[in-house]
Amino acid sequence: MSSDDQNDLEQLEKWLVELKKGFSKPFMLAVLLNGDLYAYKITKEVLKISEGQVAIAGSNVYPMLNDLLKQGLVSMYIKNNRKYYHLTEKGRRFFAKLQPELQKLSTLIKKLADYNIEGKKDGPR
Repeated sequence: MSSDDQNDLEQLEKWLVELKKGFSKPFMLAVLLNGDLYAYKITKEVLKISEGQVAIAGSNVYPMLNDLLKQGLVSMYIKNNRKYYHLTEKGRRFFAKLQPELQKLSTLIKKLADYNIEGKKDGPR
């Protein structure tokens, strides 16, 4: 593999990490739809339902959860010396409103993925 190819792969990986970071909070809300979880379990469930595509680092999970707490989308309580996070009613309503927007993003990503290297739209996939 050439040096340019290696650099391209490294740059691609950085881009993909950044793109996937944007899905972390919506995935966190999604896993909390099924019940209350502590932070470590949230990260494991996100990894599971995203089929390994969205990995939330331990150093990022608490700042994200704190943001969700400040927004009133989740609440927190302590049980057995663990902080559990609960999706609030506001969080459920917000996630319901987020879903159609995620569908629009999915369509947008599909349009982008359907362009070939010459900038022309490929046939249907």
